[in-house]
Amino acid sequence: MPIITHELLENAINYSAYVAMVRELLVQNQTTGIHATDAYWINMTKRNWERMDFLVESLELEKSIVKKLTAYQTPITWLAITEAWCVDSPESLCIVHKMAMLNPNIHLKIILRDSPPGIIDNFLTNESKSIPKIICLDTESLAILGTWGPRPAELQAKLMIKVKMLDNISKHSEEKSADCKKFMDDILSYYAEYSNYEIQREIINSLLF
Repeated sequence: MPIITHELLENAINYSAYVAMVRELLVQNQTTGIHATDAYWINMTKRNWERMDFLVESLELEKSIVKKLTAYQTPITWLAITEAWCVDSPESLCIVHKMAMLNPNIHLKIILRDSPPGIIDNFLTNESKSIPKIICLDTESLAILGTWGPRPAELQAKLMIKVKMLDNISKHSEEKSADCKKFMDDILSYYAEYSNYEIQREIINSLLF
């Protein structure tokens, strides 16, 4: 049985529906997945919402990338796996949304990591369920053509060093909890300072064939 089926894609949502879902959850003071009622992750979701709202208005695609996208003729589907609280998702989801809007041959679909059937288990990063993960599929055959995620290569390399440092701290210690929150703040700072053009180039190189 294929990992990803046409039925799964039919039940997946588009970017507009995803944004509407997140907005409704925040009205109810909730978020998605395993952190649905956790105050810290609800607050992170609110921050993500603000970033998405800003990016969808301000983000511009690089001219060379626009040229590649508009000329592309093969029907493909980009399946994004994420959660509303995911600190890495706003930039990458907004970028692939804007890219897909340029070409009717590119279909963007979104599913939640923590919902059945657990597709993320087949796309682990260093044995972890890191998100977002974006999978490029041939729309007709559903052959997997490529993947991108969970974050830009430079940021991923830096964070892996910090993860190793955190692993040396007791799992249940208050110190580790504080360091994990600092970890999230470091990611946010990176995106605030980092040019999203490089993320655009990475995504195009991984998801366009």
